[in-house]
Amino acid sequence: GISTLSNCSIIKSGNYKNEEDYNYGVNSALLVSKANITLKTCDITTDGKYSNSIFALEDAYIKLNDSQVKTKNNYSSSLVAKRSEIVINNTNLQTKGKNSPVINALEKSKVNIDNSKLKSLSKLSPLVISNSSVDINNSTLTSEKSEAIIVNGNNNVLINNSKININSLNKKGIILKNDDNSDTTITIANSNINNNSGDLFYIDSTNSIITLDNNKISNNDIDGKIIKVNNKTSKNINIELNLAKEDINGDILLDNNSSINMSLEQESLFKGSINKSNKNNNIEINLSKDSILSLTSDLYINKLINENKKNLNIYSNKKYKLYLNNKEVGINNNIYKKDNTDNTNNDNTIYIIAGIIVLLLIITTALLLFKNKKAIDEEII
Repeated sequence: GISTLSNCSIIKSGNYKNEEDYNYGVNSALLVSKANITLKTCDITTDGKYSNSIFALEDAYIKLNDSQVKTKNNYSSSLVAKRSEIVINNTNLQTKGKNSPVINALEKSKVNIDNSKLKSLSKLSPLVISNSSVDINNSTLTSEKSEAIIVNGNNNVLINNSKININSLNKKGIILKNDDNSDTTITIANSNINNNSGDLFYIDSTNSIITLDNNKISNNDIDGKIIKVNNKTSKNINIELNLAKEDINGDILLDNNSSINMSLEQESLFKGSINKSNKNNNIEINLSKDSILSLTSDLYINKLINENKKNLNIYSNKKYKLYLNNKEVGINNNIYKKDNTDNTNNDNTIYIIAGIIVLLLIITTALLLFKNKKAIDEEII
């Protein structure tokens, strides 16, 4: 059926103990199955354990606008989707208890969030657990004690034009994990990411694709990595890191059964180390001529594709070296300074400047010769 609820208040109390039934929406404030419902200007709250606010189960479609959705106890999500779709706009979602993700997108679901606020107040309560597709736009995500996002399996999360604030007690900001050989994917664009504790991306035994485009990233824990890999399996895993219009300062740490393909495009900057003091990993780097790689340790790689053929966009900072298949490669030996005009990515810049100087000298010399000739001619007359 199709229903609409406007200006409603749904308050659910009471605990539940059977976790298996809880995963099918039992004890939720609102359970929707094989139906279409629109909620406008509603306040939906639960205060019991194992008590979700909204559960979309089996071919449900929920549209949620201009509302408040909260849970106050443990094991209780604001929204759960299972083989269903939820569309959210201009809504505040919050969980207070532990083990209470704000958004729990289970298998074969789709969740779209726009112009909303997501907040979790306790540990082990991510803002998003994705076992399906989750798209977030124009929103604010704040995790007070938990990791912000967990992407499981062959699934993806897309975040655009949003603010992400992470304060994780377990020192992991965004977790990607999987049990098979498929790719786990996250894309973040045009957003502000503020990570105050631990590693920004924590890769747990999965092939991963991370795409970052035009973000402002602050990794404020001095010991935290931009990417840290923990491969608990015997298989080899690969991380694909795609950067466009990015300015990243931090380190990447792989383990012995992992590799990384890193691409820097559209004036991107990566300043940091990749596997500091470790020569055993497969690292491939692809640089556009207008992007910069600034080393903070020696770097050992097995493949380099650089549009700047002389590697003038790779800076040693007068200290560090680049090794390609264990052979040192010539790079720019200067210290990289972002506002220094010497930091050019174009091989031809120096030749253009030299050409202009030579041209000016030729013109000046010609003028002097002309004046001298004129003066001599006047004396003869």
